[in-house]
Amino acid sequence: MYVIGYGGGYLLNHISKSTRDRQWITLTNSIRRVKCELDGYNISEVWDFACPGGNFTASNFKDQIFKTLNDTRKLIKWCNNRGITLIYASSLGVEDCENINYFQKIYNTSKFLNEEMIKSYCKNYKILKIPRVYGSERFKGLIQNLRDETFTGNFEDKIEFIDIDDFVSQTLEKLKEDVTVFKYKTEIQSILTIKARYIDPPKTYNQCPIL
Repeated sequence: MYVIGYGGGYLLNHISKSTRDRQWITLTNSIRRVKCELDGYNISEVWDFACPGGNFTASNFKDQIFKTLNDTRKLIKWCNNRGITLIYASSLGVEDCENINYFQKIYNTSKFLNEEMIKSYCKNYKILKIPRVYGSERFKGLIQNLRDETFTGNFEDKIEFIDIDDFVSQTLEKLKEDVTVFKYKTEIQSILTIKARYIDPPKTYNQCPIL
């Protein structure tokens, strides 16, 4: 079956590489710009992993969120008219908006409002409540800061996250279940442990000669 991956990126790239029963059509532009070209395909799913981007300020964040909601509205209509399941990448962070930076609040607000719109108007959907996802091939956020040695926080602080391989396996397993919104099993580790796991090279030992 054909599926559309909308947004691309680290997570969707790993999922697409792990699925043999799906033929992926990855879009980086808005789906409404190319939808006429997709009508010839028997599409069963749209994976919406796009996120609000751009430089947010106090004066433009409402316009940015409105644009994201408008894109989601058109995507819902497109899926409903064709009997397509919408798989939406939300964030576990929408449940906790305290003690986060300005951009993260905008991001979480956008995800929350899109969730509510999908629940209200989309006929067939699944919402993924995605936590932080880490892996050695991650090139942004905490992992990149640790790699660049620009992290200035406390290495003893603990973070809730999921490994990229666990994220992929749990996602594909959950799709088989009759649920519309699901969370992931996570782990909590110190930043020092995360650094040792994904950044620090493994130790090697010289084998002693056999006498």
